[in-house]
Amino acid sequence: MKPSKFVSHYERMLGRPLVSDELAAIAAAREKSDGKRDAVKSMRAALLEVAPAARAGYRALNLI
Repeated sequence: MKPSKFVSHYERMLGRPLVSDELAAIAAAREKSDGKRDAVKSMRAALLEVAPAARAGYRALNLI
């Protein structure tokens, strides 16, 4: 995944726009990272700290 597509991907996955604290955490993680692959990993980790619902399969687990 490209870092530029990260926010739109998670907005589609969550079914809502990301809030300001989530976007701030993502931006801070992206600034601290080096390279595309490292940026996406750190952005994902930062988002999961702020919004646990962003974890893959989270909604499916809650339906059971």
